[in-house]
Amino acid sequence: MIISASRRTDIPAYYSEWFYNRLKEGYCIVPNPFNMNQVSVVNLNPEFVDAIVFWTRNPYPIFKYLDKINELGYKYYFHFTINNLPKIYEPYNPTLKNALSSFQKLSGLIGKGKVIWRYDPIFLTDDITVKFHINNFSRICNNLNGFTKRVVISIMDDYKKTLRRLSKLNTGYLPIQGKDPDIELLLKEIAGIAAENKKLCRSQRL
Repeated sequence: MIISASRRTDIPAYYSEWFYNRLKEGYCIVPNPFNMNQVSVVNLNPEFVDAIVFWTRNPYPIFKYLDKINELGYKYYFHFTINNLPKIYEPYNPTLKNALSSFQKLSGLIGKGKVIWRYDPIFLTDDITVKFHINNFSRICNNLNGFTKRVVISIMDDYKKTLRRLSKLNTGYLPIQGKDPDIELLLKEIAGIAAENKKLCRSQRL
């Protein structure tokens, strides 16, 4: 069994003590988000858990529990989102400086193969352009060179709730439809930047 901890909320950032206590107890209770009266008991004993996947934008609060989680016998890795979007879109994100520092420290603690960088969501507005993403991705990628082996990107889905929030910001959201040439260009550029950094990382080890 693989435990996703968690895409509903940032457990490492806000609930790391709670999660560690649940691991010690060997179980947790999970309510159905669409029916709070329906709950499931999840067995968290190490013999039933193949791995834990942490999803976070700020793993710093869980650092002090990593050795203890190791002692309990769990295997785990992190999906770590760093996108450096303007604060108007994600006001509670750590600063880029702090996020990069945490990523590098986490990589040093558990190994670069266990920290996956997520650059998402990708969307376009009047101020978040293709050029913005290319420069932004390149800047972050250069700073994470040698600290991870993989980057995952995703293009934002037009969920109704997301569109409502963006409309309130009045920033000129540009829907992405079909084979959008701007997005195809962006994805090509991102792939090239990632490949160049991977090549550079290999050459540095020679």
